[in-house]
Amino acid sequence: MLEFFDANCTYGRNKTNEPTPFPTLKEVIEDMDRVGVAKTTLWHAQQLESGWEIGTKIILDEINATPGAKERISPSWCVVPTLTGEQESPDKILENMRKANAGTVRIFPEEHRWELYPVAIGDLFDVFIQNHIPVYLPANRLGWDRIYRTMMLFPNLYAIVSNCGLWGPDRRIRPLLKAYKNLYFETSEYWAAGSIADTVNAVGPERILYGSGAPRYERGAMMLAIKHADISDDAKKLIASGNLERLLKH
Repeated sequence: MLEFFDANCTYGRNKTNEPTPFPTLKEVIEDMDRVGVAKTTLWHAQQLESGWEIGTKIILDEINATPGAKERISPSWCVVPTLTGEQESPDKILENMRKANAGTVRIFPEEHRWELYPVAIGDLFDVFIQNHIPVYLPANRLGWDRIYRTMMLFPNLYAIVSNCGLWGPDRRIRPLLKAYKNLYFETSEYWAAGSIADTVNAVGPERILYGSGAPRYERGAMMLAIKHADISDDAKKLIASGNLERLLKH
């Protein structure tokens, strides 16, 4: 039986207070139980819209208040450049992440008004690289040119390319997988027929992560695609949870 560890999930109301399927952590866990997802990485809408500190605090408070959540929810930290003095030093950020069992990092350069260059974020990325902490690079927000440039500038970065877009991102993602040994991608929106098997045959299964894109997309869609992909059972286990479990053991 496959165990699934979702590499891409968000929750919470945005600034306009629009309805959402997952207003609180309770609904996230109920949905995980409904479809049979064991664990998930998680970020909050307020990390993007109200600021990294507010959104991160919401996640941590809800995890601490929810029985069993610490074993199933891996919170994503959110950072901005440290040079403006708005947040703590890289070493202190790392310490706080470890205390909170936060295994991944989310960044929103456009919305938070900073640039993805070494002079801005290099001190933090150096710490993340040294400690094997993956940073999400969402294609729908950064665009592919900025993702390529970021990996050129930080070739050893542990990165998870997310939200790759519908109908075949292979010409964009496969060169990155070939060039950068620490780069992974998650499967939400990876819906082209036979795409999982084709990519496994081309580059192997070790850097593909099950991701649902919930709540925008149903968690079960990519679960079904992985279960029925024309690949070995061992490859399915890696994609469903094994690769992400290994990546987060830093």
